[in-house]
Amino acid sequence: MPYLWIYGLAGHGPLTRTVADAALYLDCVAGYHPADPDSLPKPPVSYLENLERLPRGLRLGFSPTLGYARVQSDVLAVVEEAVRTFGDLKHKVEIWDGALPDVGEAWSTMFACDAYATVEADLNKHREEMGRALVASLEAVKSMSLANIFAAQRVRTAVNVLLEELFDRYDLLLTPTMPTEAFGAKGPPPSAIDGHPISILGAVAFTYPFNFTGHPAASVRAGFAKSGLPVGLQIVGPRHRDDLVLQAAYAYEQARPWNERWPEL
Repeated sequence: MPYLWIYGLAGHGPLTRTVADAALYLDCVAGYHPADPDSLPKPPVSYLENLERLPRGLRLGFSPTLGYARVQSDVLAVVEEAVRTFGDLKHKVEIWDGALPDVGEAWSTMFACDAYATVEADLNKHREEMGRALVASLEAVKSMSLANIFAAQRVRTAVNVLLEELFDRYDLLLTPTMPTEAFGAKGPPPSAIDGHPISILGAVAFTYPFNFTGHPAASVRAGFAKSGLPVGLQIVGPRHRDDLVLQAAYAYEQARPWNERWPEL
């Protein structure tokens, strides 16, 4: 069955071990497809072949919290050390003193609509196989009004305008990937950080805003938390600048190789 993503909030792709693998994969799949009316023409250059062409002297903004997130203290220390790598590479790094609005409610509204459009026909048939939280969010779509959806769209537009202003000032934005060290794939996500309660979206506070707006972002390993589990650095770029994000991620990976180090499980 084809996937129906009416708001373009999700994509299907691999998790790669290296930036070069990610660039190679994108070379293979980028381009227009008739099943996706939002797809763009294939770029005239190779992402893989241009990995080593990161421009010099980039302006990089670093946001430790995006203005609303709570971050585990040892995770933030690891990310701050990783960010300094770009200064060592002769790029200009400074703290972004702005803030994004927390778009969690608007993102949840639109994502739930996307998910419902995809699975609605099979919801009753497979209800017992789904998590209770997923079923509850899908059922909630039935009570949404057009006003709810239009309000979420207005939030999306407003955040894109704000990010356009940010990327007039900076070439790239750096943030933690997650506010905590990695947690188990089966969950549950953390409900508190350093003793302070957080919402379920607070556990992924840095990633959903850019799924919401459509900005390209890459996560590279920053190091390890005190627990020995990995910590991520997120590199976000202007819309349609996947090439620049990959180039920055590759330069960082070359400066701080990590593949020889794995946590004890």
